Amino acid sequence: MTGSEMFDEKLPNALEEHPEKFKGINEVFKFVITGEDGGTWRLDTKAEPPTCTKGDGEATCTIEIGLEDFQALVGNLMLAMQFMSQKKMTIDNPMAAMKLQKVFPLLK
Repeated sequence: MTGSEMFDEKLPNALEEHPEKFKGINEVFKFVITGEDGGTWRLDTKAEPPTCTKGDGEATCTIEIGLEDFQALVGNLMLAMQFMSQKKMTIDNPMAAMKLQKVFPLLK
């Protein structure tokens, strides 16, 4: 799955089909997906309704990770600490990122 398929299709579909999973998160996430088929997307859970758009901008939490590692992370959240310690992923606001735990299973 490419970054575009994940953030332009799968995540917007999850927003539409499961809006209750995004309620109360109240953060703006910027995903910087590195490598081929990567890009930058913003998930705004403060917006009503929440949105996922391509492009850069202000965020309360920025996550930078390679596409293959991101796909692995979506399938197994336990990899987060490993990826951070191996410098495969950076998160500037880990407390906010933890709120994604209830969202990531929708992206499998």
